[in-house]
Amino acid sequence: MKYLSLFFISIIILTSCDDNPSTPPVVEEMYQIQGVIIEEGDPVDKLEGIKISIGEIVTESDYDGSFKFTEEFSTTTEIKFSHPDFIEVIKTVPLNDDVSLTIEMKRKTPEYFPNNPGYKWIYSVYDSLTNLSTEVELKIESRYLDTLNRKVSEIGYYLDGTLYFSPKVVSSETNLNIPGMQVLADIPIVVGASIKVDNVISKVIGETNILTEIGEVNTFEVEYLVEGDDEFERIVTWISPHIGIVRQHKYFVSGGTGEFEVRKNEIWKIKAYEIQ
Repeated sequence: MKYLSLFFISIIILTSCDDNPSTPPVVEEMYQIQGVIIEEGDPVDKLEGIKISIGEIVTESDYDGSFKFTEEFSTTTEIKFSHPDFIEVIKTVPLNDDVSLTIEMKRKTPEYFPNNPGYKWIYSVYDSLTNLSTEVELKIESRYLDTLNRKVSEIGYYLDGTLYFSPKVVSSETNLNIPGMQVLADIPIVVGASIKVDNVISKVIGETNILTEIGEVNTFEVEYLVEGDDEFERIVTWISPHIGIVRQHKYFVSGGTGEFEVRKNEIWKIKAYEIQ
């Protein structure tokens, strides 16, 4: 009877082991995170140098606003986007596949040369030929990339509230579609910078504070000169950072008899502006 009991217990133990096979390990799915960062209100402007962090893991956006983490992630992830000039963005991303994000960031203050769609400036424009002043409104109607991947601004010129014409202006890295600046050469706005192309000379001749209807503002004074055989055109523009053009004097001079005379003066003075 003693031997029978031991045999019976052995059977129970063996059976118990067979009912619990080992469980294979769970493999977590890993996913990639990438995307592009643009300025809120102006998707043409891709933002470079934005810090993107997931916990202790950090990367930065490239010159074209793009970013990609070299690491992979498995669970819902909180991503932080930060830069001194922009309001911080925190986004929670559930992960069940690779993700490509488009992130919009809003500036804390207007950019150095404001050029977003919807921005507008109102000027009093004096014409020496008529001896009259007219109110002119410049408004950035739209911004887009052309077929050559260049930034283009469509700028509306309004007289007495009616659209007069709307030229399309191609920007560069230095001449950033500032309304009224489309006649200026591609020149960095720093004192002493100059450039000559054929018979056209552009130069940043100084930095000064001037008094305007919107108050006293700091400006860069830019001269643009076109020389011909018997005439030349001189335009002096005062540009204020974070505002735009606040004053512009245009001189159209002609000659032919050995003596030059002013054919026309045109003076633009800012009255108001709307920049968010």
